[in-house]
Amino acid sequence: APFDDVRVRQALSYAIDRDAINEFIFGGRGTVIGTSMVPGYDCYVDTGYEHDVKKAKELLTEAGYADGFDLAIAVPSVYEFHMQTAEVVVEQLKAVGINATIDAVEWNTWLEDVYTNREYQATISGITCSDLTPGYLLNRFQTDSKKNFVNFKSTEYDELWKATQETQDAAEKAADYKKLQTILAEEAASAFIQVPANTT
Repeated sequence: APFDDVRVRQALSYAIDRDAINEFIFGGRGTVIGTSMVPGYDCYVDTGYEHDVKKAKELLTEAGYADGFDLAIAVPSVYEFHMQTAEVVVEQLKAVGINATIDAVEWNTWLEDVYTNREYQATISGITCSDLTPGYLLNRFQTDSKKNFVNFKSTEYDELWKATQETQDAAEKAADYKKLQTILAEEAASAFIQVPANTT
């Protein structure tokens, strides 16, 4: 609680202004995303939430949080852009009545408490991938995946994921990947923000 209520998760997704974060942190050089997929793939679907404070407040009220709630965001302090993103998000959440604070933690602490033990309220993290295939970018949201540290649970997602991995038809697989991303968006599995800019 309160994130076991999809309306609360959706409200956070509406409350976060992805374009503003990209502009403020990366000077607009990042790529705003609405799912865990990397843009550029044919199967990518931009299913992201538009910034809408009014809609976020309505959803919070429906969920019984008209006055908002307190939220601790665990952030690995070693990553400056995670910390900067957290600072912007904290300010954006104020607009919908959520009193968020940043819990800056060491990387090893984040790995143990957040990623392994899943003892946290919220986090801001970048997911690095050793395998950039579409399937790899979506498999972490299976209910029983060890990488599912956001604790997303969806029988529909699990069943479709399994079917996707069993088919050899490329077009069918791509269509299923789009459906999986749509489920992630509708269920607000995470508030997806952006692919950071690679700067040298």
